[in-house]
Amino acid sequence: MGQYLNLAKQQARHSAPMSDALRSMTPSHGGCDVPMSDNRVDFPPIVIEPAMRPDGTPLRPVYWERHGRIIGPGQPEFFFRDSAGQVGLIIRYQDDLVSVADFMLRSRKAFEEQPIAHEVEPVRSF
Repeated sequence: MGQYLNLAKQQARHSAPMSDALRSMTPSHGGCDVPMSDNRVDFPPIVIEPAMRPDGTPLRPVYWERHGRIIGPGQPEFFFRDSAGQVGLIIRYQDDLVSVADFMLRSRKAFEEQPIAHEVEPVRSF
C-alpha cells in the first residue's frame, strides 16, 4: 500500500482527445501554449501515495487556508507530488476530497484564533 502510484504510466489511457475549443487555443491559432502529442493533451505525471504514518496509522486532522479563511479539520488521505515539484495533500473534508498544496496548510491554533465570520445582509436601496 505504501508504494507509489505513478499516474504517468497510465497517461496514455487518461489523455483526452483535443476538443475543437481546445484546438482553437493552440499556438497555431494565436492562443495559449498547450502541450500536444498526436492531437492529444499530455497531462504531467503525478505521484500519489497513501497519507499514513510508518506504523500504518492515519495522520491527525489538518487545517488549510482557502479564500482568506482557515478551514478544517480534514483527514489526510493521500500525499501528492507533480512534475513541477508541487507537493500537497488530498484531504477528505465534509464527504468531499480536496487538494491542498503544502504552502496552504495552517495550524489548529491559527484556525481557533481566526476572527469569527459574521453574515451580513445586503443594504437595500431606499
